[in-house]
Amino acid sequence: MGVVRRFVKYNSVEGSLNIKEGMTSQDDVGEYLMRIKLTNDMGLESTYSFLLKVVDPASLLPVLVEEESDSQETLNQEENGLVYVAPDEAEIPEPQLELLLNSGEATISFSRNLVPIKNLTELKNATVVLADYGVKPAIEIEVIPGNDTDGKSSLGFDYEITSFDEDGMTIQFNFTNATEVSMNFSPDSVKITFWAWNLFIDTDGTTFKPAQIRQRNLPPQIPLGHLSALRNMGAFY
Repeated sequence: MGVVRRFVKYNSVEGSLNIKEGMTSQDDVGEYLMRIKLTNDMGLESTYSFLLKVVDPASLLPVLVEEESDSQETLNQEENGLVYVAPDEAEIPEPQLELLLNSGEATISFSRNLVPIKNLTELKNATVVLADYGVKPAIEIEVIPGNDTDGKSSLGFDYEITSFDEDGMTIQFNFTNATEVSMNFSPDSVKITFWAWNLFIDTDGTTFKPAQIRQRNLPPQIPLGHLSALRNMGAFY
């Protein structure tokens, strides 16, 4: 921001930037461009620009006017969570649930190249507080039973995020009873909700829209033990 004025104080313990009323003078009147870089635990960075306007000392009221973010649509933090503000003009990246295999592997592609995420376990366990929705997992995955499942309310499963590259990600499902998946006329399905839009950032700094939902029917599943045997025989890859 050029010359650091004495009325701007940075508190490294609280991570706060304070503008001190009453510490300005006539020499400080003007506009100052401030840039703040935030880095989360996954190493993703976002840079924000602010225009600090110091008015005539008679009023002693510094005014903060937020400008467009350098790296992505504005990320606002209110008392009750993150608020999504769409960019004025941008091609917003979107996920697409491309493929579900009977081996339990799901392939998701991205419409634009994203910044890769390396810590996949942390991504799976991450949560986010959103102003409109409350506390949500970064990625929420549900298995929805088909309409003719005779009262079966859920299918037991676990999953691992096995890759997250710039052009897509893969998820491996492990079903408790694989032979029960999509065994009726109405198939079961997978529903994936991307809640933590601020984690999914393209190389131009634009994020997903919040609460992106993708759903796709599940094919009948091959139990893991049978799958290993088929692979050993060269009958399945």
